Amino acid sequence: MIHHINNFYFNILRVEDDETNGEMFAFIDIAGDIVNKELTVELINGLIRFCKKYGKDIERINEENHERERLEQEEEYRKMKSMPKKPKSKGKIYVMKCADKYKIGFSKNISERLKQLNNRPFPVKLCYESKEIIGVYGVEQDIHFQLSEYKIDGEWYDFKNISMTSVISIIETAIENNDFRLKEENEK
Repeated sequence: MIHHINNFYFNILRVEDDETNGEMFAFIDIAGDIVNKELTVELINGLIRFCKKYGKDIERINEENHERERLEQEEEYRKMKSMPKKPKSKGKIYVMKCADKYKIGFSKNISERLKQLNNRPFPVKLCYESKEIIGVYGVEQDIHFQLSEYKIDGEWYDFKNISMTSVISIIETAIENNDFRLKEENEK
């Protein structure tokens, strides 16, 4: 059985070594200090022993966690899709940047929304604005769901692990797959 001990938390620092064209790693403690040589050796030896002893358990636990997370995401998506849509909602999807964080939302008046948000300590700038769409609320919810792994709070995201081109592509695909746009086109 694996027991979780909450005494220490460590991050791992990865450093590219130009001299050897390789990578080096260091443990960083919760205070942000690099762990000394003796404790690093102890941590590595402990990790090796742990992996040897619990290797199969680790794989099983990770698979179970991934499956649980996948099922939770599917359930969240089903709930989101079953929520009543606001078919008459019209507006534009926007992406705004403040410092290194991004906000995704919708508004009928993007310039007014930008003014409302520009009361932060860092200026907010518009990065993307869609054409006006019908059913914008549902599209926004779909976009928020698809980008949920990057969400930090509410409608704010951290995109350091995804390119802005990919984010825009996700947004435009959600707009293209908008149920209300498709319904209107079929009714023509």
